[in-house]
Amino acid sequence: MERAYLLDLNDVIQHPGHVAEIEINAASVEDPDVALNGPITGLLEARLEGSVLHLSGHFDTTAVLECSRCGSDFEYPIEFDLEEMYPIEGVPGELGGFAQVNDSDEPYPLFEGNKLRVEELLRQLLIVELPMNEVCSEACKGLCEVCGHNLNDGPCECVHQSGHPALQNLGQRWRETEKTS
Repeated sequence: MERAYLLDLNDVIQHPGHVAEIEINAASVEDPDVALNGPITGLLEARLEGSVLHLSGHFDTTAVLECSRCGSDFEYPIEFDLEEMYPIEGVPGELGGFAQVNDSDEPYPLFEGNKLRVEELLRQLLIVELPMNEVCSEACKGLCEVCGHNLNDGPCECVHQSGHPALQNLGQRWRETEKTS
């Protein structure tokens, strides 16, 4: 298994006031529910203020989603921002000690010592940004309710499209019955 993308932030954590700007180019995130069509790119800024590590940045990528109407895959550009703070324990090295990030209260820890698990952080941010029910286009016609044919590919040839009068009126009669029940 490939080693996680660990970003060493020890220099920032041991030197209060120091700011690091790091270009991020994460090839992927490990999540079975997230498909990307390209890396997550952006600029991460890390700085220590007092006893808090501040992480901020702006990132973008392109996800591959399934249309909630027709089931086809399509590309969906996503941009998201990062604004997070993590407590630091100890005294920074510049002041004669050693400081370390404390993310033990997090359900999914993001640090190994003073190294940030970049993919995990980006995965968490990305999941929040993914839409629940996105469509490939506003003009998407969806699927035939009877045979499942993708109506964007043209009309289906199933029996309800054949013009048979009993089938054409069936849906209307059912809706009227539901209103009176």
